Amino acid sequence: MTSGFVEERVRPLAEATRRGVVDREASQRIPHFGAYEDFPDSPAAYRDQTDGALERLFRAATFHAQSRIFWYDVKAWKRSRMAKNIRSLSLVLFAAGTLAPIIVTLLVKIAELFGFDQEPRTSWIWLDYFFKLPLAETGYVLLALAGALVIFDQFFDASGSWIRFRQAQARLEVLLAELRFAWAERMAECGGVLQRETTAGLVKLLRDFVTQVELLAEAETKEWAQHFSQRINAYDRNPNLRVALERDDSAAPPRRDQVGPGTAGNVKQASSPAEVRN
Repeated sequence: MTSGFVEERVRPLAEATRRGVVDREASQRIPHFGAYEDFPDSPAAYRDQTDGALERLFRAATFHAQSRIFWYDVKAWKRSRMAKNIRSLSLVLFAAGTLAPIIVTLLVKIAELFGFDQEPRTSWIWLDYFFKLPLAETGYVLLALAGALVIFDQFFDASGSWIRFRQAQARLEVLLAELRFAWAERMAECGGVLQRETTAGLVKLLRDFVTQVELLAEAETKEWAQHFSQRINAYDRNPNLRVALERDDSAAPPRRDQVGPGTAGNVKQASSPAEVRN
């Protein structure tokens, strides 16, 4: 029953989300892919026959973990595509920027060898126009763009998020497999005949499993927040920005509470708009 629900509902929704067919807000209206829509929260579900309640609890716990796994799978796929595009373009720009001055030197040597650089010339050929291009300066621009792409990747953590999402997904899959075999072990021990003590132990097993899943997601979120805060603080502590801010503060006019007795008249004389502009 669990595998049928996953194949009919969870997996198609995850694949549609990956392809961008499902709206993000629409998918968020179903928390955990409907894991708790049939949650046995009524006391009557635990009075006589608890087999159905345990089955629904097990389904809720496994769907909860499956929803987290699919979420990390989709996010990792998107981040991997972004990171690969950024890194690939950065490598291409770096290679082009590095080769540009070398190409200029090579073309100059070719021109000297065949006498294309002799003046005066009655007519220009394509190589003459190519010599006029600022290839050396273009190389610096390409190198700057390559560095900007790397900084963009580091700031928004596209590559780091890709790796972190895959690690969280792998850990969740391990926890889910461990729960399934632990559940099968408990069923084999009791021989399919559930007592109240066995039922309480199974419920505790499911509760601990869901708690581990959420704690793992919380730890991953804290790691992301910590890394992002560190990058923000690093950019805020940039000495170039600090010098610019200090320069702006020094150029600003003194406040009224900072004006001494000897400077009050001077500040008052420069209070008109025309004198301030001058």
